[in-house]
Amino acid sequence: MTAPHISLTFTSRGRPDDLAEALWGLWGLAEEPTRLEAIIAVDPDDEATQQVGERLPDGARLWVAPERYGYNGLHHYLNQITRPSMVRGRWLMWFNDDMRMRTPGWDTVIRNSPQGVLWPRANHVPHANVCPIWPRAWTDATGYVSANMHLDTWLQ
Repeated sequence: MTAPHISLTFTSRGRPDDLAEALWGLWGLAEEPTRLEAIIAVDPDDEATQQVGERLPDGARLWVAPERYGYNGLHHYLNQITRPSMVRGRWLMWFNDDMRMRTPGWDTVIRNSPQGVLWPRANHVPHANVCPIWPRAWTDATGYVSANMHLDTWLQ
């Protein structure tokens, strides 16, 4: 199997249909969908989201957290699913189950970008990087993504 270029990272709770739609949208607009992977952190008590695993694109998988960290502990999920043993892509991307990709070939844009925090355009929050993309090497070097729940502004 070819190593992915981009590792998409998610948390999801209680919205399995939205999660599946977001992932299929990402895969559908990618130029090289076989070079994507997604790791979705799910709470141990969220059985509905855990069951969506069978409806996800190839390369997407669920990780059940050892406990529910909640919104205030968002960084705990992300720091776990971006460990070197969990992700293989050269780029890491934070995404949410309520987001939708609208750019055809978005994966090629990322792949051809210089190393740095990429700032995708979000139509509803232009002043914040709500969907940051960053080089995996940075996370590998520091051992974590964020020290607090505001991972988007932490990376900014």
